[in-house]
Amino acid sequence: MRYCHKKAEKKLKKEGWGKMKKVFTFVLTITLLLCSGWSSHFYFASDEKTIEIEPQLYMGYGYSGVLTKDGNLYMWGYNWCGQIGNGDKEQQLTPVKVLDNVVLASLGYLHSGAVTEDGSLYMWGNNELGGVGNGTTEHQFLPIKVLDNVVNVVLGAYHSAAITKDGSLYMWGENDSGQVGNGTTEDQHLPEKVLDNIVSAAVTFDVAESAMTGAIAEDGSLYMWGYNEDGSLGNGIATGIQTIPLKIMECKKNVSDLIQQIEEVEGKCYQEKCVKRLEF
Repeated sequence: MRYCHKKAEKKLKKEGWGKMKKVFTFVLTITLLLCSGWSSHFYFASDEKTIEIEPQLYMGYGYSGVLTKDGNLYMWGYNWCGQIGNGDKEQQLTPVKVLDNVVLASLGYLHSGAVTEDGSLYMWGNNELGGVGNGTTEHQFLPIKVLDNVVNVVLGAYHSAAITKDGSLYMWGENDSGQVGNGTTEDQHLPEKVLDNIVSAAVTFDVAESAMTGAIAEDGSLYMWGYNEDGSLGNGIATGIQTIPLKIMECKKNVSDLIQQIEEVEGKCYQEKCVKRLEF
């Protein structure tokens, strides 16, 4: 059985879901990558229209999306909260195009987000706790623009994160464990800036009230906040919650230095001019 409201998910928790933690490690694993020399990827925003786009497949709770090479985003599956983005809440049995000129997307538990070529962030779907970020708690059945100059978006079960071109990290949505990072436990219905100079972020996909968030700064510092009953923040204790970002560790390598080295070798991609997959 599918649900559209979190209170129904609490019932699932009691019935044995327990702590279902699926971390959206979009690029949070860059911490290990930068410190160990492994290989990963990072995307920059663009001011140009000639953008390399790789086909991507996304999956939420009972629904899916695919980004084609020409920048079209297709969605299908469970749609009770409008997470498909086609204007209704009927189950979508075949892929339907919902946006074009998309460069990346992310699917949460029951809400969706996509960034277009011009840096616009569009959100839709479940908005019971403000995860869409449009200032309301009404479900959103069509994509709605909520932020400009975005280079990355990652969605959890009921909270959301976006990084803008200047490195600002914005958070919004459910905040019962302090996962938004604004110093409160009140749900946040609009994007709120919580950190500067951020290059990557990740959020937990959790319906069991144990959400947390992590981010890596340009200097390699790792910040964590949110639920910590299992010691999941890495701050030396296993209790309580953290409502503001807490620095947990530092990498020896500076992200900007690595990017500069790559650009010097490739001689093609610069942060202000193009989207390019960089291999670390």
